Amino acid sequence: EALRSLEAIYRQQDNKASLYEVILRRADLAGTATDELALRRESGVLANLLGRKDEAIAAWERVWTAQPGDGQAVEALDALYSELRRWDDLVNLLERRLERDLTHAQDIELRFRLANIQRVELVNRERALEYLGQVLERDPDHAESIRILQDLLDDPEARMTAATLLEPVYIRRSAWREL
Repeated sequence: EALRSLEAIYRQQDNKASLYEVILRRADLAGTATDELALRRESGVLANLLGRKDEAIAAWERVWTAQPGDGQAVEALDALYSELRRWDDLVNLLERRLERDLTHAQDIELRFRLANIQRVELVNRERALEYLGQVLERDPDHAESIRILQDLLDDPEARMTAATLLEPVYIRRSAWREL
């Protein structure tokens, strides 16, 4: 009861730092999983507002662990990992999202994002090519993937795999000159 009173006072004063501490304490003492999740969500938002990015990530990861697929947690973690350039963590999050029920378009979008993160941020051509191949398996006319693969034809280390992935695209389009 004392924590709720403090929470009310800190909300009224708009004292986010003190409110954050009270919300954390309440989350630790929450009587139900539902209450704890709501408080962890709020602590994630407050930590982010206070510039405590690692604490915000910890809060949202707890929400994600308790409720895999939680949209708010996914969005928050995606934004935080991107902002902090924690690419390996972002890749892990997006790969876990692939295990969830997604629409065909969402699946393609996530795989394409993963390809770009691997290619640009992690400089992992092999993994990027794997994801680009997965995108083309699901959408053989995915223009952005095709463009990237065409650019990779100039990279001696990626040329063979890129050409192999592009071959069915060119055959389907009867683009004989490209072959």
